[in-house]
Amino acid sequence: LGYAMWLVAALVAPAIATAQAGQLAPSLTTERLRFEPAPGTTGLTVAGVGTYRGAIEIARTPAGIAVVNEVGFEDYVKGISEVPNAWPIEALKAQAVAARTYALWEFKRQGAGAYRDAGAHICATQACQVYTGLTKERSENGNRWTAAVEATRSQVLWWKNGPIVAKYSSSNGGESVPGGQPYLRAIKDPDDAHSPLHTWRVTLDPGQLAAAVGLAPRTVTAIQRVGDAVLITAMHDPASAEEEPAHLTIDALDFRDRVNTNIPAPEPLPRTLPTVRFSTAMAPDNGAVVVDGRGWGHGIGLSQWGAFGKATRGMKAPDILASYYAGLRPVEVPVPHVPETIKVAVALDAGPTTVGPSDDGGRMRVVNLATGEVISHGDVHAWTLGPAKNGITGAANPADAAPATVVVADGERTSFAPGEAIEIRTVLTEAASFTATATPPGPAAAPVPVGETKVFQAGDVVVTLPAAATPGPYQVVIQTDRGGGRVGTSTLTLEVADPAATAPGSSPAGGQGPGELTAEAGASPIDLTRPPAAAILALAALATVAAATTRTARLALGRNRPSPLH
Repeated sequence: LGYAMWLVAALVAPAIATAQAGQLAPSLTTERLRFEPAPGTTGLTVAGVGTYRGAIEIARTPAGIAVVNEVGFEDYVKGISEVPNAWPIEALKAQAVAARTYALWEFKRQGAGAYRDAGAHICATQACQVYTGLTKERSENGNRWTAAVEATRSQVLWWKNGPIVAKYSSSNGGESVPGGQPYLRAIKDPDDAHSPLHTWRVTLDPGQLAAAVGLAPRTVTAIQRVGDAVLITAMHDPASAEEEPAHLTIDALDFRDRVNTNIPAPEPLPRTLPTVRFSTAMAPDNGAVVVDGRGWGHGIGLSQWGAFGKATRGMKAPDILASYYAGLRPVEVPVPHVPETIKVAVALDAGPTTVGPSDDGGRMRVVNLATGEVISHGDVHAWTLGPAKNGITGAANPADAAPATVVVADGERTSFAPGEAIEIRTVLTEAASFTATATPPGPAAAPVPVGETKVFQAGDVVVTLPAAATPGPYQVVIQTDRGGGRVGTSTLTLEVADPAATAPGSSPAGGQGPGELTAEAGASPIDLTRPPAAAILALAALATVAAATTRTARLALGRNRPSPLH
């Protein structure tokens, strides 16, 4: 018995599933990497930044790395996070059309900026429009926002030969601001009164304000808003009759920015000075600086709170938009005018960053854009990336270093008759490209390529093989390539049985297993101490199939049964 077991191991084990292990480089340095969600994976997560549909590209910036999300154009609009999901549906529709129009304008224009340098068409902040990807869709009542986007699909505001500059802001304080375009006019907007920042007041300490605008250690003693400028007077000793006062004239926009940078915002304001639409005065009782303002944001185009008010009193989205954009109403733009995808800079000048599949069990394809090389067809684990001297450096999880292997699926037939069509279901352990070569039985048989090289996800792959003309062992060699040097070779051996040689009571050719190996009447018993050649071959065939069945029983992967490879 010991000799028989040794014979089985020696003859069969190498033929079941051999793997020539490749080795994934622990790290690489390149100019740009791209991560794509594999089929069945909703999106990708960038740690500390967000979760997004579509692909993620990582590139070098002067002060770190850029994270760019390439996403379907309509999916991008679904990720816009500008207004609450619970708002009236007509206000949401108006916002969706304005956001889509602005994005299309940004996509088509030739501009400069840090996000353009990173290869993006638009940024993800208030400097462009706020985009949070899947976080918006998955937020409370997110289905209401996605419904508004779907209801207005492909609708934009069009003027002459292109999309308008559809600017919008939170609140205009009751009157919109001219925007330098015929369709961006100043209009009265009483519906903006719904905004909690329709009007606001801030009281500033004179010494703190002097420091904010660069007049420390003096104290502001007088302040006046004149047109687009703010006139400031400051002194060391406000009561002194001999000190020469210091005077400063500063642009109102610069004044706002300096105050917002150096003086914390009081509750409940989002910023110390939410807009440049303000007036200034000195409080007569205590000498404090009083700033009275209205609105939040630049005030050009649509007021989001004004749209809320209009929808609340029954206006429809096209009429809401027309009231802000000089009568322009949404039109459905033909497909050639709308890009399939748009690239969004979701982070600029970031430090070390981690990118991985967003969902449990998800996978991602990794491509080195500098060379076009596929690093991985479907990694499960996240990559950690950071800036390098000449680009970016990235590393895969060590658990993803093994090549993919292939075995016959548990319960599949492994024995066939001559001339019978052969189809087997195999199990691929990792996502990889898949190339099969078949060698039918026969002394003069030559390897035959089976179908084309294709990329499959982990799980079931159906392989259709040429029928065999003669009985004997049928060998199938499958080469897999996960990318990044992880190349594996798996050898599967099937049996083409001779029906005439099948003994009574044994499994017929084409059965579910090897059946029983029996001696024909009159044949000499098998001597395991000196096994004849015929017995060796019979035992090898039996052990080949039995070992394959035992090996595959250990795997429990999904049975998605893709299209046969033939």
